[in-house]
Amino acid sequence: MPVRFPRRAGAPLLLALLSGCGSSTGELLGRVTFNGQPVTSGTVQAFLPDGATHTADISVDGSYKLTGMRTGAVRLAVSSPNPRKRYETLLAAAKTPDQRAAVQPPPPEVVRTWLSLPESLSRPEVSGLTAFVTPGVTTHDLNLVGAGSPPSEPGQPVAARSASHGK
Repeated sequence: MPVRFPRRAGAPLLLALLSGCGSSTGELLGRVTFNGQPVTSGTVQAFLPDGATHTADISVDGSYKLTGMRTGAVRLAVSSPNPRKRYETLLAAAKTPDQRAAVQPPPPEVVRTWLSLPESLSRPEVSGLTAFVTPGVTTHDLNLVGAGSPPSEPGQPVAARSASHGK
């Protein structure tokens, strides 16, 4: 005997499917360089048109990977605070022995190879960095050029060249 559903049961299911439950997602990954050198610490942030934000850590080889992102255009920001100063700040803010024990010093290689990036790259409204996320995996390298290391003055020119190719 066939199972019957009330006619009204189909409408919510159809509405759920059309409202985005089946929307496509993708990954955005790549490598961050500054003046040809890998950025060895920091974050890449993606800002979606609906206000959602995704953040990925930058690995010591300069790679990053943002996952579970809706497809479409995104604005990007890159920040790389001084890892030694960041460690000292986190350690000073730790209030309990457990919190202090959880704060790990940065690897010596990261401290040695850290590059100071222009502050404007950390602000998506002025960074000029964008990408287009496609279903599956989108590779998007961020080849940043400009003044930095030592810390740059506000207003110094920064150009962002990026290479994007879907896989």
